[in-house]
Amino acid sequence: MKKCCQCKIDLPLDSFQKNRTAPDGLQYRCRACTKKASKTCREKRGHLWLQKTNPWDKRPENAGRKNARTRARQAKRKAETPDKVREERRRWELKAKYGLSPELKQALVEAQGNVCAICYSPIDAVSCATDHNHAQNYVRGMLCKPCNSALGLFKDSPEVLRRAAEYLEASKKIEQEPTTETFIEALDILEKVNVRRQESVTLSKPSSA
Repeated sequence: MKKCCQCKIDLPLDSFQKNRTAPDGLQYRCRACTKKASKTCREKRGHLWLQKTNPWDKRPENAGRKNARTRARQAKRKAETPDKVREERRRWELKAKYGLSPELKQALVEAQGNVCAICYSPIDAVSCATDHNHAQNYVRGMLCKPCNSALGLFKDSPEVLRRAAEYLEASKKIEQEPTTETFIEALDILEKVNVRRQESVTLSKPSSA
């Protein structure tokens, strides 16, 4: 049993809410007195009580302002043409990712003769890819999307690209001249590639102290 500090009645312990800061771990007032005091406080404070307990968007004074800026932004976007929205998005992405403007990208494409810097296929400033170094974060040139994807798949490694070129040259010789000498020459090239690969693996292994 415990006596409520407000109604002065001895009540069972389950009539009190928990309070970790109290010596016995229970509230000083019983549940009924706590509920009555809360109701009285709400009636006295009214709007101020709601302002304290309700989230920002549920308060009466903020009902008309809820998401007002979002609605205004959406209305403005609907009024604009889709082409203008896409152009703004493209301008923002170029500036954020590469520090370029659409005009500067157009100038770079024209400086390359409107062709990809690798395969020389025709490109335009809107659909071409902006190739950049991920480590130092600088623009290297304008590429078509297949070439830009290929560099990423080859991990921007010149050594890997050279080995790929040697592999294709060896296989091309076998296709064009399927003779014994061609096979031997192709095997020699592949052997050189494997030797370089083994050397790179050995260098990459940590030396045992």
